[in-house]
Amino acid sequence: MHLKRWITGIVSLPFLFLIIYKGGPLFAVSLSIICVLALWEYFRIVFNAKGKTISGIILLLAIFVGPVIIWTAYKNSLGFIISIVAFNLI
Repeated sequence: MHLKRWITGIVSLPFLFLIIYKGGPLFAVSLSIICVLALWEYFRIVFNAKGKTISGIILLLAIFVGPVIIWTAYKNSLGFIISIVAFNLI
């Protein structure tokens, strides 16, 4: 089982280096996709494992705000990032 993970990691490492080296929009898109997948997995583990439910609007808002924060960081607008995080905390 661990051998498959090691092989996958070693094979995907050059692609990861390429995405980081190219940077720019490709890196922001990659981070946004990873952010959406990570948030989806987090909400699935935390709320479904304990029998809790989460409102659909909260789930959609969180999945929308994560990539927006990444894109505003890419565009280098610190004020907008702070506004989005404050809105997300409310």
